[in-house]
Amino acid sequence: APLVEGLKQIVPNVILASNPCRIRFRGSDLVICRADIQQKLRGLCILPPPMPPQQTQDTPAEHASFFFDQTCSTVIQESHLCPVPLEYQPITWEYDHALYVYPNPHGLILADSEPAARSIFDTCDCLNPGSLSTGTFGAWNPSTREMEMCDVHIEEDEDEDDEEEIQEEKEDHEIKPVDEVDNPQGSIQEVE
Repeated sequence: APLVEGLKQIVPNVILASNPCRIRFRGSDLVICRADIQQKLRGLCILPPPMPPQQTQDTPAEHASFFFDQTCSTVIQESHLCPVPLEYQPITWEYDHALYVYPNPHGLILADSEPAARSIFDTCDCLNPGSLSTGTFGAWNPSTREMEMCDVHIEEDEDEDDEEEIQEEKEDHEIKPVDEVDNPQGSIQEVE
C-alpha cells in the first residue's frame, strides 16, 4: 500500500488495474493479461507445434508468430485465459470469472516473455507487445480498434558518439598506480 499511495501522490489520476483486466473504452473491449501462456502451452505439447504450411524454411521469428497464432486461437476458443489443466496451473475458483474471455473482446493483449507478435482470430485482434528493449513493441488504437507493431530505430551515429564519450569518461577517471619516486608507499591515487 505505501508504494501505491506514493504513486498516487505523484500521479493523482493514475488508475491501477489487476492482472488480468478488461478495459472498456468507447465501445471497445480490451483484455490484458500478463502471463507466460505460450510457454505453458509449449511445455504441455505432446507433439511439437506444426510449422507454417506455406513455408519450407522459416526463421525463428516467423515460427514464434505462428505459435502465437495457435495460442490466440486456443485462448479465444476456450474463452479462458488459462487453457491448461488444473494440475499445471491451479485456479482459485472464487476468482475464475476474471479469467473468462467471453464475450470475445475486440482486442486481446497476451503479454509474455516471447517476441512481439500480432494475430487476428475471428473478430479479435491479438497482440504480444514484446519487450521495448528489443526495439519492437505493439500499440493499440482504440478509435480504429486495430493493433499494430512498432519499431524503435536507434541511429548508429548517436550510438558511436555515446560509446566514445563513455570511453573518454573512463579514461579521465581511471585509477593508475603512482611511481615509487613520487609516492614511496606505492599507494594508488585517482588521476584526473
